[in-house]
Amino acid sequence: MARKEVTFVVVPNYQNKSYSKTLSLTLLRFLFVLLCILIIGVGGAIYSTVRFSYTILKMNYLIRRNAQLEAEYAKLKAVKERLARLEAESEKIKNMLGVPKSPPKIDFLSASDGLAETGTLTTAQGTNKNKLDSLSPELANQLTKEKIQYIPAQSPLTSYVISKGFDSTHPGVDLVAPLGTPVQTTADGIIKETGEDSIYGKYVIIEHGMDYTSFYGHLRRTIKNKGDKVKRGDFIGYLGASGKVTAPHLHFEITYKGKKIDPVSFLHLKRARL
Repeated sequence: MARKEVTFVVVPNYQNKSYSKTLSLTLLRFLFVLLCILIIGVGGAIYSTVRFSYTILKMNYLIRRNAQLEAEYAKLKAVKERLARLEAESEKIKNMLGVPKSPPKIDFLSASDGLAETGTLTTAQGTNKNKLDSLSPELANQLTKEKIQYIPAQSPLTSYVISKGFDSTHPGVDLVAPLGTPVQTTADGIIKETGEDSIYGKYVIIEHGMDYTSFYGHLRRTIKNKGDKVKRGDFIGYLGASGKVTAPHLHFEITYKGKKIDPVSFLHLKRARL
């Protein structure tokens, strides 16, 4: 049986000499299969390389995107916590001002009318009605900012210890500090009375508005007169030992709507005791 062969002849056009190569059909088939395998292998390697590179790029993008989302989540969480603090502060302010949990609706009518005692706010834009609870904490704080100035929410002394607290027989707190320590008013107001008696010695009473008054007793000296207007933090006198005392200290009281209230819980005074 004759061998199946294929002869390849190459004849250059620039010379008369020709070249020939005879290969068996079996070898040609083998070489063809080998070439196909090589092409498939190289193509597969290129595809795998491209796919791997794409996967790496995608992973890097996802990592960056995840970092961005985590940063945004952290910001949102911080905003949420801040809003929660503002809400809590707003509720605290409302409680201090005596605003009910479900206040009357707010009518926006005339900006010049201001904030009425009924809780009605008016503006020049018409009659848009909202409840106070629906206002943002920032706006609620802004609306009550002026009123807060009249609430005695600051310590009358910058440094002190409490020697005696509030109870049924002692309608205030005794704050001990060095003799002559400046005493400051705890909120804006008007000096209602200055005087001296056998119990509290030299004293000052301040009317703050919003139904609040504050009392400062056992002073060494007072530096304000009846009718004087004062701002929170203004000095009104100096700590002393006048009246019925055994040592220098300040007797401090807060009255709200005619009722004595505990300054410790109201002002969050430090509870250090002698």
